[in-house]
Amino acid sequence: LPPHIASRQALCLLRSAQSSTPIPHIRFSPIPHSTSLHLNTRHATRITTTTASPSSFPILAATTPSTRTRSCLYMLHKSALAGKPPSELTVAVAGATGYIGKAVVRECVRRGYKTKAYVREESVGRAKTLDYLKGAEVIGGSLDDTAEVQAKLFGGPEPVDVVISCIASRSGAPADAWKVDHAANVHLLDAALGAKKPSSHFIMLSAYCVKTPKLVFQHAKLKFENYLRGKG
Repeated sequence: LPPHIASRQALCLLRSAQSSTPIPHIRFSPIPHSTSLHLNTRHATRITTTTASPSSFPILAATTPSTRTRSCLYMLHKSALAGKPPSELTVAVAGATGYIGKAVVRECVRRGYKTKAYVREESVGRAKTLDYLKGAEVIGGSLDDTAEVQAKLFGGPEPVDVVISCIASRSGAPADAWKVDHAANVHLLDAALGAKKPSSHFIMLSAYCVKTPKLVFQHAKLKFENYLRGKG
């Protein structure tokens, strides 16, 4: 899928923060007292989210590729951020130069959100030249340490309201999977929650295959999903 198609699903939550109009091709089934959101699609995408105030979340079953990224953002209208105009919300995207991440950044900017693109330190120069990231504040850093992430991404004068994690291990090798798919997400979430004004919403782009994990990267993602639920 082209990134602009994939990104729509990840931006569905932000879109719904301003509108109660149902999103096409999505059906809802309520799960009381759940702080997780799972997305089941033909293209094996799974999204897990948590909010600062636990609430009921639905399962979303998307039937077309165009909903794949939109749905990642669908639940913001259920959070404390509901009704706020985009210009009053700051969204930070980790993995901003990735296939879906860069498209999420571009769409956030297009819709008027104050957008931060968190990239590897060595990628800052290239990232600032990408059309996909124009209009976003490009921030370089690693996800290897909670304190570094907190200082670089959450240390500014304005709080980060929403964090979207689009990071993923490149190789799927055991060491890489645990470092990126699990540990890096833990550092990102802990930094968001430990900021002077904690983020209100955290969205993780995962993979549907973690439902029945067999490979190491699936176990790593699933372990973080459970960690995320515990913070809800």
